[in-house]
Amino acid sequence: MDEYLNGEGLCLDDCRLTPDEAYDLALREQWEAPLPFPETPKVEFPLEALPKPLAAYVGELSLATQTALEMSGILSLGLLASLFQDKYSVHITNNWTEPLSLFTMAVAPPAERKSAVLNLLTTPVREYENERYEEDLRKAEHMTAKRDVISKRIEQLKSQYARKLSDSLAQEISEAVDELSSCEEIHPFRLLVDDSTPEKLAVLMNEQGGSITVCSSEGGVFDTMCGRYDSKMNLDVYLKGHAADTIFVDRVGRPGVRIQHPHLSMMLAVQPDILNSVMKNRSMRGRGLNARFLYAICEPRVGSRDFIGADISEKTVREYNNFVYTALNTKVNGGELYFGPDARAELADFSSWIEKRLASDLRPIQDWGGKLVGAICRIAALIHCGELVGSDASFYPIMLDTLLKAESMTEFLVSHALAAYGSLGCDAVADDARYILERMMSDGGTEFSRTQLLELTHGRIRKANGLRTPLAMLEDLGYIRFETRPTAGRSQQITKLNPLVYFDIHK
Repeated sequence: MDEYLNGEGLCLDDCRLTPDEAYDLALREQWEAPLPFPETPKVEFPLEALPKPLAAYVGELSLATQTALEMSGILSLGLLASLFQDKYSVHITNNWTEPLSLFTMAVAPPAERKSAVLNLLTTPVREYENERYEEDLRKAEHMTAKRDVISKRIEQLKSQYARKLSDSLAQEISEAVDELSSCEEIHPFRLLVDDSTPEKLAVLMNEQGGSITVCSSEGGVFDTMCGRYDSKMNLDVYLKGHAADTIFVDRVGRPGVRIQHPHLSMMLAVQPDILNSVMKNRSMRGRGLNARFLYAICEPRVGSRDFIGADISEKTVREYNNFVYTALNTKVNGGELYFGPDARAELADFSSWIEKRLASDLRPIQDWGGKLVGAICRIAALIHCGELVGSDASFYPIMLDTLLKAESMTEFLVSHALAAYGSLGCDAVADDARYILERMMSDGGTEFSRTQLLELTHGRIRKANGLRTPLAMLEDLGYIRFETRPTAGRSQQITKLNPLVYFDIHK
């Protein structure tokens, strides 16, 4: 108990107890140090599950930037989805097919080099974009000139036809109109977009054949979803893009957008405050947006980094760039991937195992856990595509060892999802328990009636029933205990606060 005598963490401005008084009271009432709030242990990212060129690059990238492996690891899954989402889908059962889009989110405090990781991971993609952009821009200029010439000729023919009706002129007009309609509008190639309105995002997806990836080291995309520009939440493009459901966007005064098979992935690196606000947004969780993300809650590295990290080897960079360029240049559209017999049998067992866990350890995140089997199937298909990069992966079944690689990510994904949902504020009971504890400590007392607790927490907890479950958690952890005292009318329950909470016992 001597470590509690220094008084560190004591609320001297508010507390009615001095450090010595708090310590003496703890001894007299036989209090023990309370337990910290439970936190889900986070499993390390299984780097060896990735295709070899990507695994080598991700590992060295983490060392070079001195960032948590889980940051570049989870974002690398988003990169794989960006490379292959427009090329394949994965067949699971006769009534179940999944697209290969992924929503990935790395969560880390400020100064954790999130932008550096994203930039280095997407460097070859952006270089490919720039090359294609210049090429497509020249093609677009030529096509625009051609369309202008044909349009002017049509106008001239119409004028002539208006002055003198002629079957030959009518035929020329019809042929010119057909020629104009055959001049496909060319849009410069885009694979990554940072931040845009949902309407603009749908337009960009449509221009790119229905496929694009939102890649950002800021949380602005969530502000946009919530209506930063038009004060109206719009999640349809994101939800449908992840599920490959047809997107319709009607626009006043302009042609509408119809994307029959959209593919939208996300690679986001955000701060904990962003995740906290997303998790507390009832509309986002209610409509299933939160459940679509694969999370990585990154361990902070600030304060333990060297001035200069290790360089990524030239060989690793070269092989990674070649991997990305080969994937982007592979011309496959609409291929369907299938699991081999052994993999199908394993997938059935895996699905049953996850289903049972939805009633046990995954119960607090059933919305997320309900999509886990589909996510693992998507990841297995992406690993399969990465290992066969340059070939048409639909010619080969997804084998058992590939599925097992994807399944090896299960505990990593589960542990980080539990951390995202729980320790960052989505677990309502734990969140309320922390709030009640903070209000009691702010008051500075050690004994509270039910009425006093309601007064202290009235900004958040309106009724006495709302206190019951979070107080039970505080009791289990040793922060409080209950004592019944007789009064003139009936007995009264008093909540006694562990005096040791006024010391920084978990520092």
